[in-house]
Amino acid sequence: MKKHVVIARFNKETDELFEGWKKKIYDLQETHYEDATAWPPHMTIAAFEDMNVDDLCSWTLEYVKKFNDIDVLFQSLGVFTHGAKLNTDVIYAIPANSKNLTDFYYGYHAKYDEYCGDYGRYYTAACRHPIFHTTLSICKADEFNKVFDELRTNFVGIFARIVALEVYENPIKLITRYELLHD
Repeated sequence: MKKHVVIARFNKETDELFEGWKKKIYDLQETHYEDATAWPPHMTIAAFEDMNVDDLCSWTLEYVKKFNDIDVLFQSLGVFTHGAKLNTDVIYAIPANSKNLTDFYYGYHAKYDEYCGDYGRYYTAACRHPIFHTTLSICKADEFNKVFDELRTNFVGIFARIVALEVYENPIKLITRYELLHD
């Protein structure tokens, strides 16, 4: 069964800032998780199982033509407990709530949510409380304090822009990128 994800990508300056933080905290960790470093900085918009990739790409292209770049303010950090044994933590940056971001997210789900299945269940319109986030680190629970302390020390509010949507086959194979309209 093929799995696909659609991710929102940021402007170059935001990517560089997030990549710098990710590199710094990666160097602090003894254990490394591929998911934490292999993906470019992004926010996941949707995840699909057994979706026709041509239909997915066609919808994504049609969708981005309706939007200018979307301003996003990252103003805090959060954590998910993660892993089968709940022994890892996902540390992420949280964007402030905005109508533009929420409308963009839910609008994308006007089509094809039936293909999200179990894989994408948290990235559907039916999931009424999505947690918009950008992962900065996946770390072992016993390394959490030093990683989080490093981020907390260096974290500042970030004005970012979503400039594109990218479609990937998972694991981490870029299929295509579609730019939003730039005014």
